[in-house]
Amino acid sequence: MNKEVRKINFNWKYIIIGLIMLSLIFLIYNENQNNKKYESYLSQELSNKYCELIGYIFSIKEELTSLLNNKSNSTTKEILADRLYKTSTTSQDFDYFISYFNLDEEANLQNKTATVSNNLGFYFQRNDFNNISNQDNMKLNKINELVDKWISVISKEYPGIASENQTETIRKHISNKESFIKEEKWMKIMIGLDNVSREYEGISRSE
Repeated sequence: MNKEVRKINFNWKYIIIGLIMLSLIFLIYNENQNNKKYESYLSQELSNKYCELIGYIFSIKEELTSLLNNKSNSTTKEILADRLYKTSTTSQDFDYFISYFNLDEEANLQNKTATVSNNLGFYFQRNDFNNISNQDNMKLNKINELVDKWISVISKEYPGIASENQTETIRKHISNKESFIKEEKWMKIMIGLDNVSREYEGISRSE
């Protein structure tokens, strides 16, 4: 009788341990599924913002070209200011994301793309370009040089990318990856944009 009681108690211990283990596995599985859902959601949000950022830069290039070729209209400077401000806020979000989650340990991001874009947005917002002075012309050419370098950084990761095919080109690369967060191209581009922007911080602040 005692042996049977011990055997039953012994079996119950294993049953309880088994139930605890199953519960832990279930909790871990649920947590993992929730993490995957969150990562999927975050990846989608980031990829959308990333495509928008690239679009802003190409739009800046188009409007600058019009301005430098005397083909601008009444909305050109407003569009430039808007795109530059949006470039500033969006790049700041990505720089913060890379730094906060330590996605690239060697990255020395200084948030210069955001700073320079914001300065230039203010420049276009407060100035009138109906009659471009020599000083303005020199600055506009420097800004155009900066934007060309931004586009070179992007083109290095996406050969053949242009204003006309930017969305399709980027989406093609993103769709081939399991997670946008783990994609290296966008991180390389953000770091590259930051490095280029450092060279133009001075010109972005000048009148």
